[in-house]
Amino acid sequence: IFCNIREKSISDACTTVTIDGCSRLKGIFVAIFCAFSISAGIVLNKKLLEQKVRQSVIMFHFILTTTFMLIITQTYYWVFSKTNHRKFNIKEIYLTENFIYATILATLQLIPMVLTQKSIKREHPSIVTVVQASEILFSLILQNIFLAKKSNGLAI
Repeated sequence: IFCNIREKSISDACTTVTIDGCSRLKGIFVAIFCAFSISAGIVLNKKLLEQKVRQSVIMFHFILTTTFMLIITQTYYWVFSKTNHRKFNIKEIYLTENFIYATILATLQLIPMVLTQKSIKREHPSIVTVVQASEILFSLILQNIFLAKKSNGLAI
């Protein structure tokens, strides 16, 4: 369906992105998969809390699994990837201003994750999921406040 759509070019002050139909279809499938996995994670988290598994154990296993997956991904990228054109250099890649900002942002995202688990512990998962759906509205409002590129008024 989406593969027959013409290419659409989106221009910005700095970049031009061309989106074809197949890329949009892949993006939609990734978004649906992410939504499903987040919902499944909420239900599984609630089940574990009902089984009297402590929240700290759940967080520890999540962080351990994430760290393990990141190490595997980075090892593949630096050792086995054929598209690796950059040499491994910690100073050039990891000790930059953008990397430090990204690290701070990722660390700050732990706070909402912990609060989400607290809310799942106290509320039914369907209520938590519906309330979390309001993040779209908040992101559109914050985009209109803080970014130069404003969103479409009909999107809100």
